Parts: sequence; structure tokens; C-alpha cells
Amino acid sequence: MRNRVVCLLIIVMNSGNRVHFADSFSVSVPATRSVCKSMKPGHDQYKPQASSSSPGNVTTDITQVRGGETVDEILVSLVTIYARNGEKFKGFYIQARDEKGAPIGTFNENTYVKTHSCGGIKSNAAHHVNSEDKTKVQVSWTAPANYNGRVQILATIVQRFNTYWTGIKANAISVVG
Repeated sequence: MRNRVVCLLIIVMNSGNRVHFADSFSVSVPATRSVCKSMKPGHDQYKPQASSSSPGNVTTDITQVRGGETVDEILVSLVTIYARNGEKFKGFYIQARDEKGAPIGTFNENTYVKTHSCGGIKSNAAHHVNSEDKTKVQVSWTAPANYNGRVQILATIVQRFNTYWTGIKANAISVVG
């Protein structure tokens, strides 16, 4: 049996937002332009779930951060991906996107999170490190020092290899100069 992991991009509150399916990889996400743009995990024979609710949500612990602040001063924002109602997920893929839809900022690796680079920019996305069942994953994100504007956290959550959701949104974050 293949291990599958769900990649979740930036935690989003699932409050009636339309959610779409996406594919996932058990331990790694290919550094391809299509994954970065579509946030689909690469299970090309399967389409994102569009008619059902995601088993998870994405949230952030802040609504505003100052660009250029040090980590000790709140530059790092926690993004949490969690399962609802006792459900579990295998993988996730997450990005923070600027007002033009481009990945922005930097994610930090931990025991459960590996970073991914899109558009030649290091660590501007993150994903799971294994395909074990998960109920909660916390990811830290660093706002860019030279940006002033709104950032949207987006995620993909994979429940099984053939079952995933894309476009899961967390509350927006304002980055101020």
C-alpha cells in the first residue's frame, strides 16, 4: 500500500467558501510550476472534491503583521491545519499569496513540515513530511520585510490519495510597513 500525505497550503477557515480537490504526495511535492499554481498534489487521474466539505480547516493566529519585524517581535505567524469532527487527513500543501496571487513570504520547516520553493523563491510554500494520519499541524510563516498589503493563506488538504480539497482559505493577513 502506498503511503499518501496531504499537503495543506496556508490554513483557511472553511466558513462556506467553495473548496476544490487536489492531489498529494506521500513525502515530497515536485517542484513544478503546475503544483505551485494549482496546488494540486499530482494525482492526475483524480479531481479535487467540489461537492463536499473538507475534513479540515486552516486558521492563523493573527490578522496583521509588520513587514521587516524580527521573529521575536511577531514576524512569524502560526498557521494551523486541523481536522474537524474527529476526521483525519494524510497530507497538506500551503501557500501565502499576495494580492496578485503570487506566493509570498517564507515558511519554516519543523518535524511535520517540509518547505517547497515556487517560482525560484526558496521556502514560499510548505507541505507534509509523511503520509501518517494527522489531526493537527502547525506551520510558521514569516512575512516579507519589503511588502505592504494583504496576504491570503491557501491550502490543499488530502484525506486519501484519491480524495483531496484545494482552495481552502484562512483569514487574510495584513502586512504593514
